[in-house]
Amino acid sequence: MRRPFAAIPRPARTSLLVVALIVAACASPGSGSPASSSEPSPAGGGDGGNGSDPGTTLTACEIVTPADIEAALGLDPGAAADGRLTENPSAEEPYASECSYLAQAWGGMVVQVLPSYGLDYYGTLGPDLGDRAEALDIGDGGLWVGDIERGYFLKGTVLVIVNITRLVEPTPFREPTIALGEAAVARL
Repeated sequence: MRRPFAAIPRPARTSLLVVALIVAACASPGSGSPASSSEPSPAGGGDGGNGSDPGTTLTACEIVTPADIEAALGLDPGAAADGRLTENPSAEEPYASECSYLAQAWGGMVVQVLPSYGLDYYGTLGPDLGDRAEALDIGDGGLWVGDIERGYFLKGTVLVIVNITRLVEPTPFREPTIALGEAAVARL
């Protein structure tokens, strides 16, 4: 069921905006360091000041897998290779991770996961997005932002951000992004 983004309460829309800004900062080149293990670890061993435990210990590469990409894009099995995992801890989100599926024969995408700060971040997105975002009935909240072609998918405290960067076969990004968000939420 779809509802206009404007129907989301103003405090929730404000939270969604903050999430978008954090994601943009995390997506910039040089942010984060290569992962040294398959589980995210807190920066400095603390809770980042948010007092929240992660809603999952799965990394971005475990939440959206090559098989999910193949299903969403209608690719042959084995067409999508493993992604590159990067941990992106911050004071607000010590467990953040990112999975880059770039330079793939089918195209490329980036998946970001905020396992403990996701609910707060999701709540800040709204005010600036306004009618630009389409609310989706996925998990505890979903958004499709058409002008930046990005999907935000929430379950509990975990926010999964799916950003397809290019596709070799000309295909609108909306439906595959939503399919990937649904797969991610189902895995949580």
